[in-house]
This record gives sequence, C-alpha cells and structure tokens, in this order.
Amino acid sequence: MLLKFIQQRRLKKHRTPRRKTGKKWSIGLFTGDPLGSLKPISSNPILTAVDISDCRASFVADPFLLRQQKNYYLFFEILNKTSGKGEIGLAYSPEGRDWQYDGLILQEDVHLSYPLVFQHQGEIFLLPEMSRARKITLYRAANFPRKWEVCRELPLPPRPYRDSTLLKHNGRWWLFTTWDDTRLHLYSARDLLADSWEAHPANPVAFGRYARPAGRILQLNNRLFRPAQDPLPGYGSRVMLHEIQQINREEYQEILLGPYLNPGGRGWNAHRMHHADFHYPVPAALEAGRDDWLVIADGYQEVINLDSLQVRLSQLRNFGKNQLAARKIKRSGRDRTV
Repeated sequence: MLLKFIQQRRLKKHRTPRRKTGKKWSIGLFTGDPLGSLKPISSNPILTAVDISDCRASFVADPFLLRQQKNYYLFFEILNKTSGKGEIGLAYSPEGRDWQYDGLILQEDVHLSYPLVFQHQGEIFLLPEMSRARKITLYRAANFPRKWEVCRELPLPPRPYRDSTLLKHNGRWWLFTTWDDTRLHLYSARDLLADSWEAHPANPVAFGRYARPAGRILQLNNRLFRPAQDPLPGYGSRVMLHEIQQINREEYQEILLGPYLNPGGRGWNAHRMHHADFHYPVPAALEAGRDDWLVIADGYQEVINLDSLQVRLSQLRNFGKNQLAARKIKRSGRDRTV
C-alpha cells in the first residue's frame, strides 16, 4: 500500500499541466497548381501579430491580395487587444516575398474582418465583414491603399452576415453569404451598385457543415471553385473546396471536391487553417513555375498566452463606456426637455 501511494504521488508530480491556449493566427504563402500540389514558401509565415506596430495585436488572419502598379498589397484582419475588435490592416511588398506592415487602414465601431478587396471599372473596392452591425457595407478607395470611404450599404435585410464573398460572372454580380454558418445564401444583381439585389429562389443554395465561405472564388479554366470552412472539430479547422457546376438566376449547384488546405502539423499552421485567396501569376521573386498560382492563407498555432482574456476584458470595458455615454446623452436630452 505504501509503495502504491508513493508511485501515485510521483505520477501526480510529473503529470504534464493543462495548457491554456490562445488564438494565434498568422499569414503564409503557397505556390503551385491551385488544384494540385501547393508548396509553402520557405519564409512562412510572412506576417504575424509581432509585426503589428501600431496596436496591441492578438493575431492576423483573413488575408486578401491585390496587385497595383508595382506593389503587392495585402489586406487582413487584426484583432486589437486594446479595442477588443477586429480592424483592417495593410502590408505591402514590391516583389511579393518580403512584406512590410503599413498600419491600420479601417476601424469602425464594430468588429471587422474578411476584407475582400477587388478592382472594378477602374476603381478599387473593399467588402469587410461586420456581422455585428447586421449589414453589408461596401467601401471605395478614396486614396488607395490607405483611405477608404463608404460607397453604399447593400440593400439586403438586416442580418449578421458573415464572410460575404462577391463574384462577377456572366454579366452579373453574385454575393455568397451566411448568417448561421450552416446555410449558404446567394444574391445577385446586374450592377455592383444596384438599388436591389435578388435573393436566389433556391436559398439556401447549400447547407450543412461546409457552407461558410473561406475566401475568394477561384476562377480557373472557365471553372469556378468555392473555398469553405470546416468548423469541426473546432472553429476554422481546415479549408474545403467545392466546384460550382451551375449558377444562374434559377439554379445553383455545387459539388464537394474535398479538403483543400489542411493544418501542417507543426509551425505557424500546425493546428488549423481557415482561409484562402488566389492570385495569378506568382511574383517572380518566389521563383515558381510559369503556370503556378500564388495562394495566400492563414494558419493557427496554439501557444500559451492570455490574449483571449485581454480581448474579452477590453470588450467589456468598451461596452461599459458606451453604455455610460448613452445614459449621459439620454439624461441631457431629458434635461433640455424639462
């Protein structure tokens, strides 16, 4: 009995303590055939929270790329530990290999993420997620890449739209979105700035585990491919890929091709991946093949930190300040009435 007691004490003493893990998303690049083999570049990750110099960043995620003139510009979410909100950051690279952080470029009263950036008719637009505002707001570049102005709210019912993704195809704009992660809804319009968008008659056009969008629609060889998030066994576990086989005002059909981006098992994307963007051609500095594409992704590695707690405390503190300000405004209004 005494020997057994001593053995149990030793086991307790040497047992590995449970680790508290925090969200640590970062951004990396892959080159290759977007429907075949992809190779991570040797300098991954190209951007982490450590690179953010103008706020206390918890992580960086949801990257979207746009090339303008001689530079590559990367727009992405930064979770600001001080504000407790997602805000949109910018990085740039002349050659596509070495990246320089260039500051926060969009902050609002609500959480922002998923900054889909694209060019249309000589102008540059940005469509960030702001689900807590229960609307979809399109921004136009007033002075690219740092200054943005509200272009318009899309005329849709108020809902907590998540990861809304635009596609221009066959003379129409198509908006893929979800508000519950398990049902994909589709809207369309002739013009990006149309006064009305049609809900697809088959809505929800897809439902189940792989509904939520996970990046820009890939257009390759007259085919359309839709990345989607896999939420199991936990949020943002991997990226799945669908092929869109039919899309028009009456019909929508897609098939699941299978996993697209899987966690790497170690390093910056060891445990999860949940986003993909696509760019052709690959920057020459990355020394890829002539027909290769650039795939921009985010990855998650569990690390010991208190970021989640700090963010939650900031959210509660800011909520209290907003409530106090609202009471003061209400009180001053009553005083003027009296």
